[in-house]
Amino acid sequence: MDKTAEEARGETAPNPEKSSNPESKPEYKPQFQPERRRLVRNLPSPVLFSKIRAAERRMEAGEREMGFYLLDLKRRRVYKEAKCSSFRQFVKTRTGTSVKKATDLIRVAKALELLPLMDEAFSRGKLYWSAVRAMTSVATPQNEAQWVEYAKCHRVTAIRPSGGKARCGLKSRRRAGL
Repeated sequence: MDKTAEEARGETAPNPEKSSNPESKPEYKPQFQPERRRLVRNLPSPVLFSKIRAAERRMEAGEREMGFYLLDLKRRRVYKEAKCSSFRQFVKTRTGTSVKKATDLIRVAKALELLPLMDEAFSRGKLYWSAVRAMTSVATPQNEAQWVEYAKCHRVTAIRPSGGKARCGLKSRRRAGL
């Protein structure tokens, strides 16, 4: 039997009991290899600043990735394959994330599907995740480029919508009918 792309990358382990039946899907068993980071005290300040940003970036990228996969799981109702009756139950029983956090990650993931410039700028490290989260509640495909440029030179507090209005004077998603 040929390996799937996931098995070849080490992302799944085939279940020998299920692989004998060619009509059944192989059971997904993640092969987690925890990343162990070497932590060093008393680094020179430029190195310390760099380490802090690198750690923050890994956390941000993890949130983007989790939002992407949670959205896919919810849309396809794959949580049922995990013997969960709802997305909410899956999040509560199968993740360490709160339902509120998961819902927000999905909101951002959905918005980024319509905002490819913003998604790309984040992927390239040009935007902070906190700015992306804030902008996805107000940006539209029509004003996305302006928001991305604005975010590159303003603090996230200047980007956050206040009272439903976008601070940089651009029309919000709600007012644009999105």
